Amino acid sequence: MATLAAATPLVAPFLESGNLSPTATILAVCVGSFTAVLPNDSFYWLVRQDALASRSERAALVAISGGSIIQGMVAVIGLAGLYGLGLLG
Repeated sequence: MATLAAATPLVAPFLESGNLSPTATILAVCVGSFTAVLPNDSFYWLVRQDALASRSERAALVAISGGSIIQGMVAVIGLAGLYGLGLLG
């Protein structure tokens, strides 16, 4: 969530200067925020202490980080497909 809030003001000038779809740009920022689940993120600790409580710290980090990377890659491919089909303006 912090990534989304921090990146949006940085990306906003590109919306005005480029020929980019605002919808596609905002979705790309959201997709990018999916891939950064790190130990300094509250989501990491919620999942770590609940679903992965029995695992070692290394195993939990690999599971959460690996899952978020796969989630981000699938989302980027889906977003690129929608943009390629002209469904995002």
